[in-house]
Amino acid sequence: MGALLGRTLAGLFFFASAGVVLGISAYFTSNYARAYIHYGEVTLLLVVSGLTVLFELLWIPLRFCTSGGPTSLAVEVVVLSLLWVLWLAAAATYTAFVKDALTVCNNKDLYYQAIRQTGYGSTVSSVARSSLDKGCAMIQADVAFAWISWIVATFMLVWTVYYATSRSSWRDSFRDGPTARRASFDEMRETKRGSIATNGTSVAGPAETV
Repeated sequence: MGALLGRTLAGLFFFASAGVVLGISAYFTSNYARAYIHYGEVTLLLVVSGLTVLFELLWIPLRFCTSGGPTSLAVEVVVLSLLWVLWLAAAATYTAFVKDALTVCNNKDLYYQAIRQTGYGSTVSSVARSSLDKGCAMIQADVAFAWISWIVATFMLVWTVYYATSRSSWRDSFRDGPTARRASFDEMRETKRGSIATNGTSVAGPAETV
């Protein structure tokens, strides 16, 4: 259960990280849609995070119910490889897309001063500052959690490949892990004992005859 528990915890973290990206991207997409504006970078991030949430939502309970098939290590490696590529593409394109916005967010004080100097009054200045703070916080969180999700996908992919390689079986799942491995070791130990016993008998037999 150790491997299964570890994979479940990693999956929950992946689910939560992708969920944050999904929520923020959905908010941006909804606001852009009202203005009849469409940005492919935001849509890609929305689709990738949605796929991740869907896969983990199905995988987490399914691993406790069945072995092999959709929960096999081979299937997990294929899906994680796909998600790894998608997260890398989505995070990179979105970061490039909001580069100018991040520059503004990193120099907010200068923009606050410019807003105050326009002479529109403190109310307008306060509203503009609140909107800028909210927008910057959401953009920065979206970028951060997009890259976090890619890092988690990298870790899970490497771990799954290593686990499957060490077991020499891609058809097993994390649910089979400790039990199957222990059974394999027991079989090897019994085989070795039987071999030693057989050799001992064959050596002892001629000695008694002489």
